[in-house]
Amino acid sequence: GETLDDDVASEDAEAIYRFLVHRGVIRDEIGPPPPPGCHPTPLDGVDLVRTPAPGIVVYHCEVGEMVRTGDLLAEVVDPTAADPTGSRVRIYSLADGCFFSRLRDGLVRPGQILGKVAGDVALPHRGANLLAP
Repeated sequence: GETLDDDVASEDAEAIYRFLVHRGVIRDEIGPPPPPGCHPTPLDGVDLVRTPAPGIVVYHCEVGEMVRTGDLLAEVVDPTAADPTGSRVRIYSLADGCFFSRLRDGLVRPGQILGKVAGDVALPHRGANLLAP
C-alpha cells in the first residue's frame, strides 16, 4: 500500500480543494475537473469476498487487477494442519470486475471479508443492505 508522506498529503489536499471548488463550497477558478479514472459501478455489483475458514490468507491477485467470475482470488491456509500445504481453502470471484480492496492482515477468521470486486452486474446475493458488510 501507499504510505503517507508530504507528496501524497499535498496531492490529497489539492484533490480535496478541487472537489470543494467543483461542488461550489469554495469559489475559485481552477478549470474543468480531470476525466474520471474509471466508470461507476452499482453498489449491488460489488462482491464482498468472504472466507469460509480461519487461517493465513494468500492472495493470487493484486488490488486494481481485473478479474472474471471463477478466478482464484485467494487461498486460506490452516497453519495448525499437519500438512499446511494440503490444507488450503480456495476462494473464487463471484463477479467480473476490478479487485479493488483487500485486507492488510494475513490472519483471518471465518466470515471475514478478504476483499471486494466491483462489477457492472447486480449480484442477487447482495440483498438490500448495500452499505453494510
